[in-house]
Amino acid sequence: MVRRILPKSYVIEAVKYFTAIVDDDKKISRQQKYWEALRFRQVEIIEGTYRIDKGKRTEKQTDVNIATHIVHDCHTRDFDCVVLISNDSDFKTPLEFAKTKLNKQVRVFSPNQGRVAEDLKLYAATAHVIDVSLLIECRLPLLVRDNPKIARPPEWAIESPVSSSR
Repeated sequence: MVRRILPKSYVIEAVKYFTAIVDDDKKISRQQKYWEALRFRQVEIIEGTYRIDKGKRTEKQTDVNIATHIVHDCHTRDFDCVVLISNDSDFKTPLEFAKTKLNKQVRVFSPNQGRVAEDLKLYAATAHVIDVSLLIECRLPLLVRDNPKIARPPEWAIESPVSSSR
């Protein structure tokens, strides 16, 4: 999908996927297959954790990991543009740092339908909502790899709108 939303002249140096390990046995297997498919496509996976607090399951470390990687990569890697696919305004500060202190161009793409958070637009050269049809088009193919086989789970075959909290 990143290749579809960025200008063709851009060279993609790295794609990182930030998430947490699920704690449900049925979901663990599916998540591991998904991660294997992402790794096959050279996506680096950065793991957070889940914590249960007052009966509510909450993802932890993901936002901190994203912010840390933005700042760290801006300091240690040679690239011109930070691309964030999120609509979480908590990333305002690392994007501000990337743009104002390290002269990186910032592009923000929101997977949430409707709008891009105003705080993220402040430092972005471009800020766009990703169309649902593009999210559907860019899902993993039915067969990612033949040997050993990595296939898209059957429950992902439904053509329905995608939503995300990020």
